[in-house]
Amino acid sequence: MSRLMRLFATMLALAFVAGACSSNPASKAGGAEPPIILKMGTNDSPDRPASDQIEEFAARVAELSDGVITVEPVWRVGGTDSPNWDQAVARQVVNGELDMGNIPSRAFDVLGVTSLRALNAPFLITTDELLDEVVASEMADDMLVGLEEIGLVGLALLPEGLRRTFGYDGALVGPEDYDGGVIRAPASATTAAVLEALGATTVDDEIDPDSQIGMESAYVWDPLGTATGNVVLFPKVNVLVMNEGVFAHLTESQKELLEQAALETLDWSVESRVRDTAAAEEWCANGGRVVTADGEAITALQRAVEPVYEDLRADQLTARLIDQIQEVKKSMSVSELFIPEACTGEPDDPDPAGQGVDDPSVVNGSYRFEWGADELADAWVGRIPTEGPDAPDPEALREIVEEIIRPVSADNAGVVSVIFNDGHYEQSWETGSLTGYNCNGTYTISGDRITMNASADPAEYQCGNEDLGAVVVDAAWELTEHGLLLSDFVLSEEPGVTWFTEVHFSKPLSKVD
Repeated sequence: MSRLMRLFATMLALAFVAGACSSNPASKAGGAEPPIILKMGTNDSPDRPASDQIEEFAARVAELSDGVITVEPVWRVGGTDSPNWDQAVARQVVNGELDMGNIPSRAFDVLGVTSLRALNAPFLITTDELLDEVVASEMADDMLVGLEEIGLVGLALLPEGLRRTFGYDGALVGPEDYDGGVIRAPASATTAAVLEALGATTVDDEIDPDSQIGMESAYVWDPLGTATGNVVLFPKVNVLVMNEGVFAHLTESQKELLEQAALETLDWSVESRVRDTAAAEEWCANGGRVVTADGEAITALQRAVEPVYEDLRADQLTARLIDQIQEVKKSMSVSELFIPEACTGEPDDPDPAGQGVDDPSVVNGSYRFEWGADELADAWVGRIPTEGPDAPDPEALREIVEEIIRPVSADNAGVVSVIFNDGHYEQSWETGSLTGYNCNGTYTISGDRITMNASADPAEYQCGNEDLGAVVVDAAWELTEHGLLLSDFVLSEEPGVTWFTEVHFSKPLSKVD
């Protein structure tokens, strides 16, 4: 068999392994009740805060129900290029494509729900302590009631963290810094109103420093740019929701069980979520920068958003909730702004690849790339030699393409996320036939080279036992303003996984927040 044919034989074997490992988990039955599987969606990838909340909720449900009820996560429901990704998840829960969802509160005003808007009132909830107090109070019940208008049952408000703007070419401090600019922000009528009051317009497109001046994000998402540390716009709060019809068909004991699991997940979220100061410290350690706005700038920002408050207060419930939050805020001690030492002073020039950088954290962050089935097949066909001893004849090429390349490409197409974190990486398919499939491991940086090794644990690396612990990528790396580029791949002597990853990782890895 030629090197070329052995390569595609290896690819076909990988496809069979993937198909064998990507079946849906069996539901667990317990007691006399029939098993129930509830599909719960989020636009986030695994190992993000909202996803962690889903997994915690699923674990609580499994424990409380003795395995009778299984909550099955569905990741990246809204897609990567589609606008209104949060609303896409919500609509799937409303129409019954999903049973449940964990969806940011900011999303629902686009769908006509107004009861949650107080959570995104500008400069109102600006500390972790106040956020935790609000989501665990009776105010949460009033906020969740409004979801009934669109056919959802709200089970809990789950705190994620505080949100700011991050300026690509410098901090966005006062209204003059926003004037005429474009801010990337997830779709939300309230968020858009706040940023428009400051002088900017919003888009929910991909990150683009050429057309945008910054983004609305949080430290934990490792955003681009410089943050204004003492200007918190509002918090991100995720809403645990369920389709009204699905909830109605449950027994009373099952409903109570889910409500108890939601409350326990709320407690867990309050206790375990990453605090703003800790997130800032890690972000700064990875090269981020924070500045502070002076009193004059803060006053100007507050005045600029007064029309937003007039609009919010036009709704009686929202006005009452804002007043209640303000009263709680007055009763709490104000935390002193914490700016990590690593974030003070002028930003350092980034140390480019090839300058002796051996710290794996230099590429830390979440990245994503996407292959269409035909696009991936074309990329493989482009690797086939057309001349020389290894070049197949036309009929052999047709068989390779139709019987091996296209099926393997169809199996491996989709959105792939890769999270690099201090020497460990997590690779997973977010869409496509391998959705939820993980191929994780470790990585090292040596100058301008990155080496990725598959985990030796089959539970962590599901891309074939023959590659456990093996080098899967040996390539040059380069950080750009948009993400991570890999090139100049070193391949193994014999066809194997590095031959596959040379194509798979040839796509630019876009940085995501």
